[in-house]
Amino acid sequence: MAFNARPRGWALPGWIPFLRIAQGVLALLILILTAVAASKLLGGADTSFLVTPYPGFGFAWFAFSWTIVYVPIATLLLPNLNPRVKPLIIILVLELLTTLWWLVTFALLADNSSSLASILNTSFTNAKTAVGLTQASAVFGAVEL
Repeated sequence: MAFNARPRGWALPGWIPFLRIAQGVLALLILILTAVAASKLLGGADTSFLVTPYPGFGFAWFAFSWTIVYVPIATLLLPNLNPRVKPLIIILVLELLTTLWWLVTFALLADNSSSLASILNTSFTNAKTAVGLTQASAVFGAVEL
């Protein structure tokens, strides 16, 4: 039996790797923005003080983790599966879940930024910066979608 270099499954369009790279970069950008906003709001306090009343931060970190795990699997592993496994259906379901996670993330971040802007004293420089970063994270979450 000779080695066959031809992959099983089906070929992805040429633009898919660029799309996956863009997804990863946007997810990393959202992670950085929400982490900096959280550090500005907390000032070294326990993170449960932020994540409990404002779930957008925790969900953004979950969506980042999901994307970092999902992107290599969807790009490298799933297209090379045997066609009997139906990799297209698996990718479709996982892509729908990813879309759902990012939709919930940017909706929560938008809600949290409006709550933070109305509750916090915005003359406090760190709070103003944190609200701006949270709003930027919500916008990038919408772009990620």
